[in-house]
Amino acid sequence: QFQFKAELNALHPDQTPIVDKLGATIQFERRTENSNVLASGTDGPRTVTFDNAFYVDNDTRVAVSLSPYDMETGDFYTMTAPTSTGFTVTFRSSGGGQVNRQFQYAAVGYGTKDA
Repeated sequence: QFQFKAELNALHPDQTPIVDKLGATIQFERRTENSNVLASGTDGPRTVTFDNAFYVDNDTRVAVSLSPYDMETGDFYTMTAPTSTGFTVTFRSSGGGQVNRQFQYAAVGYGTKDA
């Protein structure tokens, strides 16, 4: 999805520049997205959508850290693997029933995905 252009100029009109090799190094800036306190709800998995989608490919992923609040003994959560646009999370009690818990997340990735 990248396009590059090289413009070559000679100092003398009777000379033609010749390129043997041309390359580029692309480096994405790492960025972090942090959330406010969110509630998980009890109507199925809570879908979390990032404010700005991250760039991902076969070698680049998004990492998400979840900080739950008001957990009780035996509570646990399951989370899907993060995509460029978000993830889902479900909180459950020790008995397996879905419970409403508060949480925050921090997502770390590279760049911003453009349409």
